Amino acid sequence: MALLNERLYDFFLWKLEDFTFGGDDVGVSDSGLVRFFEFLNIFDQLKENPWELVMGRGLCGYFTFDSYPLPFSYDLDLKSYQEFELSSGKYYHPHVFVNHLILKYGLVGLFCYLGAIWSLFRKGLKYRKCNLDFKYIYLVYFSIYIAIPLVFDLFFRGAYAIIFPFLMYVLHTIKPTLPVLPKTDRLKGLC
Repeated sequence: MALLNERLYDFFLWKLEDFTFGGDDVGVSDSGLVRFFEFLNIFDQLKENPWELVMGRGLCGYFTFDSYPLPFSYDLDLKSYQEFELSSGKYYHPHVFVNHLILKYGLVGLFCYLGAIWSLFRKGLKYRKCNLDFKYIYLVYFSIYIAIPLVFDLFFRGAYAIIFPFLMYVLHTIKPTLPVLPKTDRLKGLC
């Protein structure tokens, strides 16, 4: 009897191939390199205009692979980009969320996003020890738990649209046993 599911093991190794180091024949996957070259091209094209670097190119902003062409024979196809992007050579949708933020909203957008996450995390920690009603407690813990993955996993994934509301529902249905305070003490319990 095998201890591991073979498909799970293969999936795990496939995910780890992005982190392999070694000789010339071992390195980052082609998909990882495309994302890296997206960042290089976006940053290079934005640094030519300091205003665009700070504020971004806006919602219709695009980048090209002119500054740093892909160094390997990786065929960009419809799995990577949309048909109109491939035909025009102007790419509007980078794969990595950080690249998307920098392209569309610049460094200001990136710092606002990270600042909002930091603020959410700090407020959650601040109110964590307060005596609050249950309807506020689950939001406090949710703000703590949601901030950490948003920092470490800045990739956009469609599954989050399903996972986050489900997580909110689960957190809402968990009812911790909290001491009931008299109404006059509830206001004193707020930090």
